[in-house]
Amino acid sequence: MRIALGVALLLVAIAAGAPSGPGALAFVAGAGVVAFAALVDRRGLLLQGDVEPESLPAGAVQETPWRVVAAAAYPSTLGVSVLAVIALVAGRDVLAALLGGVVAGLGVASGVGLVALLAWEHERGARLHIGKSGRRFVSRG
Repeated sequence: MRIALGVALLLVAIAAGAPSGPGALAFVAGAGVVAFAALVDRRGLLLQGDVEPESLPAGAVQETPWRVVAAAAYPSTLGVSVLAVIALVAGRDVLAALLGGVVAGLGVASGVGLVALLAWEHERGARLHIGKSGRRFVSRG
């Protein structure tokens, strides 16, 4: 979702008047810097530490997929996208392309994190769940 939204912001910025070369360069720079920064910062990793997550409590309620996506998008993806729209309205098309790259960079980092998460789950034969307080739980089978 983030990569598609970032590319859409780039295309709108170019359609609004951003020169394609500088717009694309700004997009790639924004995506690269943010993806690198997000992947280097290990604090937000779901799988950090040697502590094995607790078993999922009986009767735990799973969120709907759209609520999970909405929670993941707020505030970073939503905030940067709003800033990109403001840049477009203000006629700062290259800035909008850069911000589209920032959104796409968040998507790249999320994709890399997803691959690591799926490998972790496959290795343990478990599924990772995150509680509202950020506590980690697993279910097996």
